[in-house]
Amino acid sequence: EWEAGHLPGAHHCMLGDLPAQAATLPQDRPIVVHCQVGTRAAIAASILQAQGFDPVETLTGGIEAWAAAGLPQLCH
Repeated sequence: EWEAGHLPGAHHCMLGDLPAQAATLPQDRPIVVHCQVGTRAAIAASILQAQGFDPVETLTGGIEAWAAAGLPQLCH
């Protein structure tokens, strides 16, 4: 999924690794989480909010909606 496309400037983190990796994320700016369609992103946002991150936003519709809108994305 990551290889298929992601937002410019995104940091890759598997959902299962997020609780342990959250400490490496910036807490001084908003965080936007995304996945292919938004389901895992909603879970990730909940995990981050529970760890005190604020604000945390979920990209509505995921990277599929982003691409469908013709917005730039990165592919590897």
